[in-house]
Amino acid sequence: MLISKKRHESELSDAVAKATRLNEEILGGLPEAIFILDKDNLIRAPISRSMETLFRRRDLRNMRFEQFLQSIVTEKICAASLDFLRKARNGDVLADLKAGNPLQDVEARISNTDGGSEAKYLNFSFRRMISVADPHQMIVAVSDVTQRVELMSELEELRTYSKIQAACLSSLTRVGSERFAAFLRQGDASMNLINAALKKPARETAAFRAKLDEILREIVQLKAEATLLELQDIEALAQAYEDALINLKKAELLTGTDFLPLAVRLDELFAYLAMMRNMTNVVRAPRAESAAPGETATAPSSKKLRNGSRVTENGTEIIESTKLAALLAQAKQSMSSGGRTVPAGGLESALHAMTEHASQAHNKSVALICEGLSDVPAAYQGVVKNVAIQLIRNAVVHGIESPEERAAAGKPAVGQLQLKFEQREDHSYSLSFDDDGRGLDSALLRRTAVARGLISPEAAEQLSHRQAIKLIFKKGFTTMQEPMAEGGKGMGMALVRRYVAEAGGRVGLASEQGRHTRFRVALPPLEGAQEQSQVA
Repeated sequence: MLISKKRHESELSDAVAKATRLNEEILGGLPEAIFILDKDNLIRAPISRSMETLFRRRDLRNMRFEQFLQSIVTEKICAASLDFLRKARNGDVLADLKAGNPLQDVEARISNTDGGSEAKYLNFSFRRMISVADPHQMIVAVSDVTQRVELMSELEELRTYSKIQAACLSSLTRVGSERFAAFLRQGDASMNLINAALKKPARETAAFRAKLDEILREIVQLKAEATLLELQDIEALAQAYEDALINLKKAELLTGTDFLPLAVRLDELFAYLAMMRNMTNVVRAPRAESAAPGETATAPSSKKLRNGSRVTENGTEIIESTKLAALLAQAKQSMSSGGRTVPAGGLESALHAMTEHASQAHNKSVALICEGLSDVPAAYQGVVKNVAIQLIRNAVVHGIESPEERAAAGKPAVGQLQLKFEQREDHSYSLSFDDDGRGLDSALLRRTAVARGLISPEAAEQLSHRQAIKLIFKKGFTTMQEPMAEGGKGMGMALVRRYVAEAGGRVGLASEQGRHTRFRVALPPLEGAQEQSQVA
C-alpha cells in the first residue's frame, strides 16, 4: 500500500512538472506578453518570456500592478486603470472587459539598458479566469501595437491632405480660375493685414483687444467671400480662426503668449490659400487656340480669354480631360511626397512673424535672418518648415538671453538667429540654424535628464559634453519647470530629430556655453537631381 501511494505521488509530481514545462513552452511561443493578476493586483506566475523581453526586466513576479504601471504610464492613466479593474471585479464592467479600458493603445515609457527610455504603444487586454482558489484572478495579455498606431496616424494625415487637395480641385473646377484668382488676391491682402496687425507691439490688454478687433474684421470679410464662392474648406478654416479670436476676446487679461496660436492658425490658412493659388496657376496656363489631339472640344457657349483659357458665360473655366488628368497626377504626386508643401516665400514670412510673436511673449529682442528658403525643393518644404519652427521657438525660449543678461555679458541687445538652406556640390542639401544665445550647459542637461527619469545617474556621469548636449533630442526632455502652451512637454527637439529622420537625413549639434548653439541638418539628394544637373 505504501509503495503504491509513493508511486502515485511520483507519477502525480511528474505530471505536474510535465504540465508546467508544457505551459512554459506554450507561453514562450506566444508573441503577446502574458501574466496572471490576482485579486490583490499582484503579478503572479506564469509570466511569459515575451513579458520580460518587452519590458526589459525580470523582477515582475509578485510586483504590485500599480507599481508596474507607474513605471511605464502617466499617473492619470495608472489611476484610471486601477479604477477600471476595481469596477471589473465588482461586475460594473461589461463581460468582454474592453469598454472603458484605459490601457488600449496607450503610450508607454519603456526603460532601456543604458538608463534611457523608449516610447511604445501598448494594448492591455484582460480576461477573467475560472478559479476556485481565486475567482478574481485575471489573465492579462500585452501587445506591442506601436507600428499599427504610427501607421494609422500617418494614414490619417495622408487622408486629411488628400481631402484638402480634392477640395482644391473641386473648387477650381466649380468656381473658375478667373474668379478664384480674384478671391486669392483679396485673400492675400487680408493675410498681409492680419500679419501686420499681429506684429504690432502691445503691452496692455486694451492694445491687445484693438489688435483682435482689427484681425477679426479681416477674417469675417474673408469668410464671407469664401461663403459666396462656396469654398467650404477655406470657410471652415476662417471660421475656426474667428472662433479662436472670439474666445480670446472673452478673456479678462491678454498677453503676447495668447497670440501665438493665432500665428500657427494663420500659417495653416496661408498654406491652404497658397496651395490653391498654385493649382490655379496650373489651370490658367496658356494653351493653343485649337484643341490638341485628344482634348475635348470646347462647348459653343464658352468664350476665350486673352491667356487662351476658355470659360463659360458665368465665368467658370472649362478644363479639358488631359489637363484635368494632369492636375490629378500633380495632386497624387504631392500626396505621395507627404503632401506638406509650403510656399518658400510664405514660409519665410511666417517664420519672421512667429519669431516676433515669441519674442514679445518672452520679453526678448530677437532678429531672424533667412537665406536660401526660396530654393527649397517642394519635396523638402514640409520638413524645412517643421524643423525651422521648432528650432526658432526653442532658441527664443531657451537660447536667447533677456536684454539684461545680454548687456551684462557684453552682447548686442538684439539676439541673432540665422537660418540658411543651400544645395551642396554632391546634390545633397543643408539646413543650418545658429543663435548667439547662452549655449547649452551640459551639466544642467545631465541633472535635468536624471531628474526626469530619462537616464540613470551612472549613465549621466559617463557622458561627454558632446553626448550630454544631445540629450535635448530625447522625448520628454525640457529644462522648463512648467511646460508652456506654445512649447509642449519637451517634444520640440524630439520632433526635429523625427522630422529629419523621416526625410532620410541627419542632424548635428554644437554649442559653446555663453556664446552660441548651432544645428546642422543634412538632407539627401532628391531622386533624379544628378541626372537633371548632367543634362543641364
